[in-house]
Amino acid sequence: MRHFSASLQAFAAGALFLTTGCAPSIYTSIQKSYPARIEGSTVLVYDMADSLPEPAEVLGSVTVKDSGFSVNCNYAKVMQRAKDETNKIGGNGLHLFWHKEPSALGSSCHRIAAHMLLLPDSVYTASYFDNVAAQNARLAAYGLIPADGTVAPGRETPKAANNNTLTFNAGYAFITSDFYLPAGVSGNPKQGLDINAAYQWTSRIGIGFGLRYSGYFTSVMSEGAKLKVRLHYFAPEFVLRQEAGRNRRWAFHESVGLGYARYTEQMGSLSGGIGGLGFHVEVGFEYKLAQNVGIGASVGTYGTRFSSMDDAVSQYNDDQKGGISRISLNGGLRFYF
Repeated sequence: MRHFSASLQAFAAGALFLTTGCAPSIYTSIQKSYPARIEGSTVLVYDMADSLPEPAEVLGSVTVKDSGFSVNCNYAKVMQRAKDETNKIGGNGLHLFWHKEPSALGSSCHRIAAHMLLLPDSVYTASYFDNVAAQNARLAAYGLIPADGTVAPGRETPKAANNNTLTFNAGYAFITSDFYLPAGVSGNPKQGLDINAAYQWTSRIGIGFGLRYSGYFTSVMSEGAKLKVRLHYFAPEFVLRQEAGRNRRWAFHESVGLGYARYTEQMGSLSGGIGGLGFHVEVGFEYKLAQNVGIGASVGTYGTRFSSMDDAVSQYNDDQKGGISRISLNGGLRFYF
């Protein structure tokens, strides 16, 4: 049981990674600019299939992409970022020429690229109401505003969300650290059943907290008797969550936590155990089957440190302290409320 220090460094790196890159990346190429418009001024949006008014002047281009584990990157949010950049250079129109929607195996964000335009006042005024209605229709199609389009484009209030999630998972786990067995013991304790459950609360911007339990269960044979090996872990966790797709059916989540771990062995009526520090990093995705029920899958890395076992491994290097590291692959049910 070793490499705890290296695992702890990986945990710290994972925590740092999850707390950065939360905003989409914005790239602009400006050919010409005019005095900035008032912040929040309405920008007309022409979709890729829309024809562009002839007198429109192209001022440059703007691209909004996923920076990694971005949040606040639904269709309305990334469009608003593009509109803000357009207002900064005095533009009043956008013409999309590239749009990638979120996908289960790709980014959880909408990604767009558009030309920033200056429309003549006559065109802007004549097109205003039809264009705003078309923008509202697209927002409604993504479930971001009511179907009647009562909310101004880019300033929508997200529909009521289920901020609480209960997850129940089962799957396979394998220990990546060394695991030493006494003589006469047969079997492979480095592979076993993984069971975990979590409660998570997330805010409207996709940041939240939770509580997690994870259990690892395996066994070996010793002198004809079964030796049961258990590793239990309880921890609070920091959570990031991004919803994607039409009607927000897809969601992606990341979590890190630090808590208490307990390792036990049991053979018949004899048992013993030891407690210590544990941590985890987990990422996963889920799909809503209904308003309150979904399914999901995740992969996580869990580490423990048992300081009172250090004497037992004192003959090894400094990075070989008493502890267990494992990777879990699991899936299960999600309940939203």
